[in-house]
Amino acid sequence: MAARLSASPLISYAALIPLLSRRAATVRYPFPFAGRSLLSFSSKTLTVARDATAMDVSAQARRGFASQVDDFASPDDLCFEAPLKIVEYPDPILRARNKRISTFDENLKKLAKEMFDVMYKYVRLFMGILFFDRMTEDVLESIRSELKALEQKYESRTGLPSPENIDKYERTRRRNEIAGFAGR
Repeated sequence: MAARLSASPLISYAALIPLLSRRAATVRYPFPFAGRSLLSFSSKTLTVARDATAMDVSAQARRGFASQVDDFASPDDLCFEAPLKIVEYPDPILRARNKRISTFDENLKKLAKEMFDVMYKYVRLFMGILFFDRMTEDVLESIRSELKALEQKYESRTGLPSPENIDKYERTRRRNEIAGFAGR
């Protein structure tokens, strides 16, 4: 343990030299004590350059591959016709670049409300898909037609049979009810 403690200042000093020389080239005053010497525990001195070149920090703070000019949404961009529909994958609109919204007005409030309404409508259906084995019979009956339509849509788009079949589930459920707990 004592050998590690005595060697650690030399290791930390050797590790700081490349870091400080790189930082001094990109930052004007890397530390509050710039231009003064730094003392390490090994009694060697290290000086930091005061006349380092400075770079504009705001130019480095951009995220992603954004263009230099931001596109802002106009009020016409926020106009929509109700009811909104869910856009599915091959649609090229999903790859379109988003625009920034600069004002929060009534059109945006209406759009957000309509988006939430559509989301909750479909979430109810998809929650039925995920948890239909835990649903009561009356809730399952209320979404049965939507589940069957979704199965048919999947089969027509992919050409494959649906991995989940609501009719198969009903047969399994009835058989388990007849068999009881001991039959499972």
